[in-house]
Amino acid sequence: MLWNIRGINYFNLNKPFLKGKHGYLQECNFTIGELDKSIIENVLTGNKTNRIAIIVKTQSDHYNLISWDIIKNFENEAFTVNPPFKIVWDQQGELYIVNDETVVFSSMRSSF
Repeated sequence: MLWNIRGINYFNLNKPFLKGKHGYLQECNFTIGELDKSIIENVLTGNKTNRIAIIVKTQSDHYNLISWDIIKNFENEAFTVNPPFKIVWDQQGELYIVNDETVVFSSMRSSF
C-alpha cells in the first residue's frame, strides 16, 4: 500500500503481480482535492484483507475515519471523531473507535 496526504494506491494481490504497465497497482477511489485543507493522516489495516481504515484530519482539527473496501473500491462507513481516539481491531477484523466518552462499533454502526 502506498499513500500520501491526498490519495492511496495499492496492489491487488488476487491478480498476477507484474502484469500490465504498473502491475496491478490500483488507485483508491478516495482522494482529497488539492484545494481541500483536509489531509490523509494515516492508513491502517486489520486482519480483513479487503478492509482499511483511512484517518483524515479536517481543517477544523476533527477527524473523519473511513472504513474502505479495497477489493470493491468503495466506502463501507464513515465516522467523525474528536481527538484523542484510538482505533482497535478485533479478531474478526471489525473496527472499533475508542475515545474518552464512547466506543463506536463500526459493524453495528452504533456507539455506547
